[in-house]
Amino acid sequence: MSRGSQGAVLIPVAVAVWIGVALGWPDSMGAWYGWLGRVAGAAGLACMLVSGLLSFRIPGLDRPFGGLVEMWILHHRLGLAAFVLVLLHPPLMALAALPAGHGVMAQVLVPPAGDWAMWLGWLALVAMMVFLAPSFQLFGQPDYQRWKGIHFLSGIALLGGLVHTVALTRSVAPPWELVLWGGLGGLALVVFIWRATVARTLLRRDYEIRDCVPLASGVVELSLKALGKPIAEYQAGQFVYLTPLDLQLEAGCKEEHPYTISSAPGEDSLRIAIKDLGDASGALQRVQVPSRARVEGPYGDFFPERLRARPQLWIGGGIGISPFVSAARAIRRNDSWGDTQLLYCANDPSRAYFLDELREIAGEQAGFRVDVHYFVDEGSLTRAFIENHYADAAQRDWYVCGPLPLIRIVCSIGRELGVPRRRIHTEEFSFL
Repeated sequence: MSRGSQGAVLIPVAVAVWIGVALGWPDSMGAWYGWLGRVAGAAGLACMLVSGLLSFRIPGLDRPFGGLVEMWILHHRLGLAAFVLVLLHPPLMALAALPAGHGVMAQVLVPPAGDWAMWLGWLALVAMMVFLAPSFQLFGQPDYQRWKGIHFLSGIALLGGLVHTVALTRSVAPPWELVLWGGLGGLALVVFIWRATVARTLLRRDYEIRDCVPLASGVVELSLKALGKPIAEYQAGQFVYLTPLDLQLEAGCKEEHPYTISSAPGEDSLRIAIKDLGDASGALQRVQVPSRARVEGPYGDFFPERLRARPQLWIGGGIGISPFVSAARAIRRNDSWGDTQLLYCANDPSRAYFLDELREIAGEQAGFRVDVHYFVDEGSLTRAFIENHYADAAQRDWYVCGPLPLIRIVCSIGRELGVPRRRIHTEEFSFL
């Protein structure tokens, strides 16, 4: 986890410690339940607010966190922590009320109709259940666009939780609650409104899809040209959100989806490799040329600039070869890079798109080498294959991108070879 991610995690932890100290040390079992319930509620709300802050998605600001993928992983984990903590809050508060009688305990769980502050708390919890259930795939793999729409319920959960906490003064006494909840809550709500409204206009750039080149069955590379101001200068390994505007598309028109950039930084055209992995990406295989699109980005930090001089081992498979294609093209344009060896994993030669170009670059550039592993011939990737082809693999930085099973296999091999976790860099898009 990057330093930025560690800092974000420390905020809800600090809030929990602060609340616990402010509430004092419990002197009875009922007080213990109340103490734990308030700490859980406050820490859960803090996790939810920090998670909301991490959804700002402004190009460039994700890089201190290790890229947007790392930010969303942290966002996801904080959301889960928030859900568990907030879920514990009502039963703990009910148990704290038990010494006063079962009637009082029941009123905590089912408050009177006029107790709007308590009902707001329940509303926030129900909203969390609804928008988090698809994120954690409790009912199977959700539709991407439907998941994004449901996620806007997080605004109701944030607002309801904030008002509930402040109205009942259950965490810290004034004026500190205004500093804590007003600061975190205000920032989170501003980010939420920004993302839902202004960002859609300010961050997206108008482009035209000029070419659609088939690479293999179900794989194309789009070439786009800016119609006005282009996106900010990108680095190899970054990705963008593409919103196609071709009204004849079978699916995905006016829907944004993340795709990795395959062109090298500095090229005249922005190139994006797209594999048919669903309705939207499948429809783009037959996009009209020319047609309009909007692009937002760039995002990500797959190849941190500070690490590029180190010896590297790239392992890519499927459409996960795209960031390595971008980097190889950058090497061809004389971008500074260390000794680099690429292992291209493909099912068979027909699925090894870009391979001819990559081999051509390797033939031109000293310090860049390409090897291929075909699953149809050699089976699953093994430790023995890595050791036979790369004697110094354990001393290199590993960069892995591809299907999740490949990432898991490679990470397992890396651990067996003693490669430190900090030197294994992976990237997988999951609900971006």
